[in-house]
Amino acid sequence: MTYNNKLNAKNKIQVGTKYSLFDYDNKQSMLQDDLATRTSLVDFDESIGVVRNCVNWKHRLNDDITVVAGIHNYFAQVETAEGSISEPNKDLDLLKAHHFVLGYEKRFAENLMAKVEVYYQHLYNLPVENNHTSYYSTINEGLEYRYVDLVN
Repeated sequence: MTYNNKLNAKNKIQVGTKYSLFDYDNKQSMLQDDLATRTSLVDFDESIGVVRNCVNWKHRLNDDITVVAGIHNYFAQVETAEGSISEPNKDLDLLKAHHFVLGYEKRFAENLMAKVEVYYQHLYNLPVENNHTSYYSTINEGLEYRYVDLVN
């Protein structure tokens, strides 16, 4: 659900909430050197519900330049082995990012156009595992889902 409001010709705000339910069943294994023994690497069979809230503001400086600023919040609730609900990383600060896009568009005819864009992203204050020998972070987890203590 998203609410959009055009405040005036130059300003627009967007407020929204999105719920997604992911049902993961990831199994990965590897044959050992003897080709008869298979070792399990990943065995993850869980459902994950995600609520995403966002607030965005779009401001058109002029006909060629637009600035967009916004915030998205993420919180996790994990069911423990005893059945209680835990929020292990509720004390984390927000992951922060700067995104910059510079684009050029040239229309040669009604049905012929060329567009070039350069994109730069700077991520900082990332949540990483609270272990100095670990490489685990939420931005590189891939198939490896871990409920661990994180720090920014």
